[in-house]
Amino acid sequence: MDCGGSDLSVLKSEVSKANKTMGCNMSLKIHFLHSHLEFYPENLGPVSDENGERFHQDISNMGSRYGGKWNPKMLADYIWTLKMDIPQAKHSRQAKYTRK
Repeated sequence: MDCGGSDLSVLKSEVSKANKTMGCNMSLKIHFLHSHLEFYPENLGPVSDENGERFHQDISNMGSRYGGKWNPKMLADYIWTLKMDIPQAKHSRQAKYTRK
């Protein structure tokens, strides 16, 4: 999906017309995006399926690491692994409790 300016404005107007025709109200998020699309930079670039594939592979690995049981700590662990993949990021993970 390309985030080009002219295509985006055409798409925006078509979605707006379709919503009005069906009598649908826009959600607050859609309204915000609809009203502020011109502020997004032109260099966002095309969206790739590689990111989605990587996400599913990473989540699969996390699931096997946690023994197939899903819990909220998995999200924190996943975000931490993403941060570790960024070479210029500063890592300051500290233990909450000290052992005596």
